[in-house]
Amino acid sequence: MDKFNLQTKASTLVWIKHVMLPHFKYEFDLYNKTALSLIDESLLGIPNVTTARAYAFKLHELARTLENDKQFYIRALAHMVSTIHVKTHALKCCDYLIKMIQFQTKDADRVVSERLRQISLIDRQQEDTI
Repeated sequence: MDKFNLQTKASTLVWIKHVMLPHFKYEFDLYNKTALSLIDESLLGIPNVTTARAYAFKLHELARTLENDKQFYIRALAHMVSTIHVKTHALKCCDYLIKMIQFQTKDADRVVSERLRQISLIDRQQEDTI
């Protein structure tokens, strides 16, 4: 948690993009692109918190219509976007990715591997900024 707390909001946005990218589902490509666009705008300094919050709420509405791993995925995407507003949403994004992997694979090793990947991405990012 200390590693996460040391991150700026901008570095957290970059990190959560790297966490999510390998899990992007093609069937939700339009949602993925919009989420990435909002994050990139925020990283460029374009104020878009209101738009990002509205989009995150839209994604949560969509998630309520879905089940299982699709619901977990869309909730992760919504929390990724919500990170624009509140940094700690990135942690919820990671948790929903873990739930999705657990549901899809039923494999504890895959779950642990994903969590370790998330942590290693923070480690690498901190090394790059030193």
